[in-house]
Amino acid sequence: MSLKIFNYFNLYPSCIVVKGYNKSVLMDLDENDFSFLPNLIADFITEFKASSISKIKERYSNDLQNEVADLVSKFLKAGYGILSVKKESFLPITQNYFIPYHFTSLIVQLPVFYNINETANIFQNLVVENLIVEVNNYNTEVLNDIKYLSRLVRHNTLKIVSSTNIDQENSIRINDSVLRTAEIYHVLDGSTQNTKHENLELIYLNSFKIKSTSDFYSNIRLYTESLKYNSNFYKKICILNTGIIKNGFTSHHSFGYINKLEKKSFLKLVSSSKFRELEMVSKDRLDICKHCEFRYMCVDSRVPIKRNSHEWYFETECNYNPYIAKWQHEVGYKTLSECGIQSNKNGFKLNRKKLNTINKEL
Repeated sequence: MSLKIFNYFNLYPSCIVVKGYNKSVLMDLDENDFSFLPNLIADFITEFKASSISKIKERYSNDLQNEVADLVSKFLKAGYGILSVKKESFLPITQNYFIPYHFTSLIVQLPVFYNINETANIFQNLVVENLIVEVNNYNTEVLNDIKYLSRLVRHNTLKIVSSTNIDQENSIRINDSVLRTAEIYHVLDGSTQNTKHENLELIYLNSFKIKSTSDFYSNIRLYTESLKYNSNFYKKICILNTGIIKNGFTSHHSFGYINKLEKKSFLKLVSSSKFRELEMVSKDRLDICKHCEFRYMCVDSRVPIKRNSHEWYFETECNYNPYIAKWQHEVGYKTLSECGIQSNKNGFKLNRKKLNTINKEL
């Protein structure tokens, strides 16, 4: 059919263009996938929302007019949208985000150095998505505490994270108990391997540091969460084996001892603005991250540092530099300082002239 009739290109609402400093991505939230785009193409897509294809073509030279036509054909073939007689054929996806849990992750370290029975009134009927138990051995006391917690806390998934191998005897004990449905994760110095026992698979995980695009997740839940919240700290809580409460496993803050609180004071604590401060630091509020095309599909375990009431930064660099679109392991990678970028307690500065020179050379 003629483009003169169907003169508008409408992206499906689940196809989201995210523009970075150097390049952009198109997130396909239905397919849990993403593809790279030059920023010029991202600008074209933005124009599609406001103008017809013919109007957009009129603004550019013949070469760029052909680029626009090729882009439309490519996106139609990829299933990213449709041609339409209307400027907008779809309602946008909702950006409201609600999770019906007290916590998405409740992390408890075992064995404990306090009387875990004293915390029954707090743990009982807490509703969590993931009950995560970190252990360093599998003696009878630890296994009993895991079962105790799993009965008190209402959870969707029980996960056991360990730095210790599970021997055959303990794997059988786990399978013979309420823990038979648990997911068992073994974290071992960043190495990755799989070990199988009878009816039990141990999954050896890498560290949580972002290392490549394989660490990113393109889905509607993470996207909508990341628009407003910090995906690493949102509705997370960690109880150390000493009873200390933290608002995230990597957080530097502590909020007292769980065995010193009653249920009412505990719930007041975890809903306080101070406890929730880190979870409100979205990537769009963070130096560097706000210029990164991966910001809505990245779960970064680094702890944000507050510069002032509206500016946040990280003390350590990510493995990816969005200003040159290079990973640390790639040829041509440069650090932020080598690119003329400063991000610290004193502020954020970007030397565009130096950065432009570097990008022309890459």
